Amino acid sequence: MRDRHIDVALLNEATVPPPTPFVSAYSASGTEGLNRLASGELMPRAWSSVIASFEGTIDAVEPRARGMFDRRPEIPFRPSKPGVWIAGSVTAQGIGSVTCVSLYGLLDELSDASVHRSLSDLTPLLTDSDFRGRVVVGGDLNTTTAWREPSLRRRDQGVLDRFEALGLVDLLREKREPGPLAGCTCGLGERCEHTWTRLGRGKAPIQTDYLFASRDLVTRLKTCEALSPPDWREYSDHAPIIATFE
Repeated sequence: MRDRHIDVALLNEATVPPPTPFVSAYSASGTEGLNRLASGELMPRAWSSVIASFEGTIDAVEPRARGMFDRRPEIPFRPSKPGVWIAGSVTAQGIGSVTCVSLYGLLDELSDASVHRSLSDLTPLLTDSDFRGRVVVGGDLNTTTAWREPSLRRRDQGVLDRFEALGLVDLLREKREPGPLAGCTCGLGERCEHTWTRLGRGKAPIQTDYLFASRDLVTRLKTCEALSPPDWREYSDHAPIIATFE
C-alpha cells in the first residue's frame, strides 16, 4: 500500500496489526458470531473492521449531536455487533481533521439489516456538526443493487439511499466512466451505474463494496476507482477502492 501512496486504509475482516513506526491501527476487539460455543457464549472471531493510518495517529471520536427537543443520545457510541464498524479521526495534510469509518455488512444476518443497524449506531456521528462536514465511510457492505428480482433490488437500494439521506456521496458513482458495467446482472441497461468490486461465484461482475464521503470532501475529490478484482485474487475476493483528494 505504501507503494501506492495510501495514507489511510479502511479494512474489513482484518487481523489487527500491531502498531509500528509506519502504521497506526484502530480497531474494535473483534466480532461475535451467531454460532455459539459449547458454553453457550457467542463465538468470538479474530477479525474486525480496522482503520490503518500510514501518516499519523488515529483519534477516537465521541459525537455530541442533539436530536428532537435538543436531546442527546443516551446510549454509548459503539457498534451493536462488536467489530462490524469502527470510527476514528485522522489529520489529512492540507484538509484538517477527517472522520473515517470502516463498515462491514455482517452476513450472520441479512446484510441489509446489518448495515441499517450500523447506520443507526453511526447516526449520532453523521449528524454531528463537529464531524459530518468531513467524513469518509467505506467497506464491504455485502449490499448490491444488481439483483434481477425487483423487491431485492429495492431493499438494497434503500440501504444506499440512507447513506445519501445522511449527507454522504457515493464516490465510485461520482467518478465512474459513463455507460453500463459489461455483464452486470442488474437489468437496468444503459441506466446501470455499477462498478466491479468483487469476484462473484459466477462469471458475472458484481459490486458489494462502496466508498462514501461528505459533500465538503467531494469538492476535493480528484479520482476514485476500484482496482481490477482479478488482479487482487491472491489477496482477496474484493478489490481495493482508492480515492484521491486534493
